[in-house]
Amino acid sequence: MTRHALIIATSLYDDPAFAGLRAPAKDAVEMADVLGDPGIGGFTTVTVQDGSEARVRREIDAFLDDRRPDDQVLVYLSCHGLRDEWGALHFAATDTVKKRPSSTAIASSWLRERMEKCRASQQILILDCCFSGAFARTKGDTDVGVTSLLAGRGWVVMTASGSAEYSYEGEPLPGADSTRSVFTAALVDGLRSGEADRHGRGYITVDDAYQYAYRRIRTLGTAQTPQLNVTQGQGEIMLARSRSGPVTAAELPATVLTAYASKDRDVRRAAIAAMSEWIDSPDPGRRLAAETAIRRLLPAAEPPPASAPPLAGLAPSEAEPVLAAAEPADAAAMLGDLDPRREYARIASLSPAEAAPILAAMDPEAVIALFTMHGMAPRRVAAILNAMPADRAPTLVALLNIMSPSTAGDMAAWLSPRLTAAPDFEQALGAVLPAPDYLAGHVDPGTMLQAFQRRSRECHRTGQPVPNVFHAQFAEAEYDHLAPIGNTLAGVLADFQAEFTRAEGYEVAGDITVELSGTADLLGTQFRVSTSSRAATSARLTSPQGLLFPVPIGTTVLGSGPDAHLRLDGVRIAPIQARIEYDGGSARLTNVAPAHRQITVNSSPVASADLHNYDLIRIGPHTLHYRDD
Repeated sequence: MTRHALIIATSLYDDPAFAGLRAPAKDAVEMADVLGDPGIGGFTTVTVQDGSEARVRREIDAFLDDRRPDDQVLVYLSCHGLRDEWGALHFAATDTVKKRPSSTAIASSWLRERMEKCRASQQILILDCCFSGAFARTKGDTDVGVTSLLAGRGWVVMTASGSAEYSYEGEPLPGADSTRSVFTAALVDGLRSGEADRHGRGYITVDDAYQYAYRRIRTLGTAQTPQLNVTQGQGEIMLARSRSGPVTAAELPATVLTAYASKDRDVRRAAIAAMSEWIDSPDPGRRLAAETAIRRLLPAAEPPPASAPPLAGLAPSEAEPVLAAAEPADAAAMLGDLDPRREYARIASLSPAEAAPILAAMDPEAVIALFTMHGMAPRRVAAILNAMPADRAPTLVALLNIMSPSTAGDMAAWLSPRLTAAPDFEQALGAVLPAPDYLAGHVDPGTMLQAFQRRSRECHRTGQPVPNVFHAQFAEAEYDHLAPIGNTLAGVLADFQAEFTRAEGYEVAGDITVELSGTADLLGTQFRVSTSSRAATSARLTSPQGLLFPVPIGTTVLGSGPDAHLRLDGVRIAPIQARIEYDGGSARLTNVAPAHRQITVNSSPVASADLHNYDLIRIGPHTLHYRDD
């Protein structure tokens, strides 16, 4: 197998909107050195520092193109990460314009496509970019959730932090070099020293390197959690040789082994405490001896105290009897001291009834972190949550924001009745609403709407800004006919306290035809706009914050040509006053029914709608200007 590594680092940016980065230059040199060392990585390396978008794209394309099935490829990027207005992820180059990422940065979709076409059987992608809202002296500008966006076939994706965390490279931290990225420094040091080879096998896998970086970063106290996503069941992938070579297990004292198997609880606890010291020892021989002993003696083991968990390095099946026998608080503490990715696997190995009390005893943030990991089937998640106390529902609402739509959809049946019964339902909605499509079909629309109205009124009464999920504003925005029209219906329905009843919500006449296909939610509705002079184009109504109002939609298109109109069942719009300019002509919203208004152009009905706080929306060749009267 031939091993190839492409190292891309961007520190300097032409656009002053980007903060300059200090770490990538040194990160690139050190990563290339350790990967290219014949005694460690053994990779053939190519380094691109401060390249333009065109050059970076060419280098990636050339690097991935000429590969054979038995090759291993590694792509490392250290740069700013950003999203465009439709949520697509991009990586910045020196000439990237922050306001135009789609045309001036490297799209993650393009990178994924190129890696999917690469013939190499083993592909590793390492991203040292942060994706939080933090700006000062940190990398990245936007919350991105990169592993979910980039995870592809046959890949291992390792990232420096979670989707809402810093990737530190700025202010000096205790024990950290301020000119190095914390994440890359941990990876490089673990490979160079061989300390990442915790099992003493003489080699370091991708998972070993991840585990080492994770633990190293935790000791520094930075608010970032490296993530690892292994797809297509790749199993262990060797990343480097260990300079220390294979480790011989030290000899664990016989008294500890005897005490560990004792039936006396206090004796066993003392043995567990002693063995935990070996597990945390910097001596790999001691670590290997302790882990081997625990695997051998686990069936006779008593669950450890919270201060001395012996679960490190165990498979889920081996940890299951320890967790199942522990008191919930002890089990939660044991899990809390371990790598979250392994915690997740251990919870997945328990029955729902066994897992629920452990989760209930854990800190809410730990529970949320636990469910961001991979590997648990949606139905199992729902079953575990169903066994948890009902009063945990408002806290666990936040899970919907960080889970895949399919997983969260299965959770909705469990979550919805608990949500609506919670005394702080309106506050809980603020956490759940950004998650698209999760509650559709599970929560009564009337109940949801009443909560929206109460929450909106409370925000106005107290002077708080209404959350974006309730109220959307565009000061000056243009959308061409191929672009998503974001948040329009969301802002309409929320701002004017729409009522969900069966009513004609849209009528169309003249030379514009609007077609809506029925789906389970408004913002997921596909629509088509066409005129007499243009072919039909399509787009998708989406919101940056996701679904607001789940409601069944039934549509009927009546007639054709100038007399065509459409009836939308399932939505009623509260009355408003507004004036609309359409291709230079003025129009006014007029009452058609007590529940909604109709847009008219030159005395002809065009579309029933409710539009507010949107100065400009452009659809195809036509521009509609909306103003309040």
